[in-house]
Amino acid sequence: GFDGQLYPHTALDAFGTRDCRVFRQRILSRCGALANAMRAEYLFLAKQQSHVKANLRFLELDTYLNINNFHLLCSHDELTEFGDSRAELCATIRDNHADHMECFQELSDVVTSYHLQAPEIEKDQSNLQASINRLCCPKWWRRQLRKLQADRVEFVARELRQVNAKSSPYCSVISLAKRRQQKRASREYLQSQTAVNELDQEFTLAELSDLSVSNPSIRRLELITRCKGFEAIAQAENHEGVFITLTAPSRFHRMVKITKGDKILKVIANKSYAGLTPRDTQQYLSSVWARIQAKLSRAKIKPYGFRIAEPHHDGTPHWHFLLFATTENIQAITSILQEYAMKDSPDEKGAKEHRLKIENIKKGINPRTGQEYSATGYLIKYICKNIDGFGVDNRQAAGTEDWANKNASEVAEKIEAWSRTHRIRQFQQIGGASVTVWRELRRMSEQEG
Repeated sequence: GFDGQLYPHTALDAFGTRDCRVFRQRILSRCGALANAMRAEYLFLAKQQSHVKANLRFLELDTYLNINNFHLLCSHDELTEFGDSRAELCATIRDNHADHMECFQELSDVVTSYHLQAPEIEKDQSNLQASINRLCCPKWWRRQLRKLQADRVEFVARELRQVNAKSSPYCSVISLAKRRQQKRASREYLQSQTAVNELDQEFTLAELSDLSVSNPSIRRLELITRCKGFEAIAQAENHEGVFITLTAPSRFHRMVKITKGDKILKVIANKSYAGLTPRDTQQYLSSVWARIQAKLSRAKIKPYGFRIAEPHHDGTPHWHFLLFATTENIQAITSILQEYAMKDSPDEKGAKEHRLKIENIKKGINPRTGQEYSATGYLIKYICKNIDGFGVDNRQAAGTEDWANKNASEVAEKIEAWSRTHRIRQFQQIGGASVTVWRELRRMSEQEG
């Protein structure tokens, strides 16, 4: 549970009536890996308020996981089988309809009954037949149900306080296990498939995948190279660099760390939390950045650099920026960022200290290392930490950090599972030419020797 304790089935027997016990057992029997966390939540509410409140909480969480008699805490095979059955149902409906629009409306009703969204039909209905076929496709159903499962199971895990620095930082144990299973299945498939080129050379798809940015080492090195390229341009143009961290208001954060000195004493529920998900936070940060970009565009300011999204210990994302521009424009950029970052809930506790952090990139020689200050150096640790943990020594981290003294590769694995679970883009280039163009030019230069 959220308190780190294990609770037996009998732990709840002292609360409520015999019917309450039957009710609880029915819900707990389908909770799987979340059963102990559910018991802890029940005990907390029953002791703090009443068993009636605890029963209502059980019902609320179970209803959220139970979609039209399909429970989302199911196995991969059960989800696949259910998705296939829904596709067959839709195919039967399609075969019994002559009117395409009426058919689509009925199929949409089936889809929305499972809290899924049907494709939008163009005004000229040019994609009507394609949309009907999509709703009858088993792959479409499986994909949508997996997304729904990931979102809702992780939401309930966060509600049960299972995602935090003391329990499981960044993502739940369930989401991590599911991501590992997905990667294992993908790897086995790639190793089982062979590609043959025009020279009759054979390679497994796994071997070819390892030569692309799908390989974490290549992805890490490419990002560092691209970042270093932007820094070289900035030096040639005599531009300044600034490192920025943007965080969402308190209502997006599920948990709060209580620290003393260099230690995390405990993690408690955030009283300001409004039930918002990491995807909600990502959309909020995206909207803030969109408004900032619009203001910069009106001022004819075009910074370039990178943005990295990474999670707080409770899975709530925050953004890091490394931006380059002229000295005058850097001042305008920081002023505009300050303006828009503090528009929402400017007076809440900690807003001025945590909402926006700005650090100008130093120039000259670092007296501690004897080497020149590097803007890329600011981002390297974030790139490595979020991809594969290469070269990261978490023993150097402050004790209040959620990654302190933890295996860097395991931390990176959990962050990757977090980004895939919530479908959050971790790295984004700002300004500059398309990365596709950059990759093609590099490929051409390699071919020319």
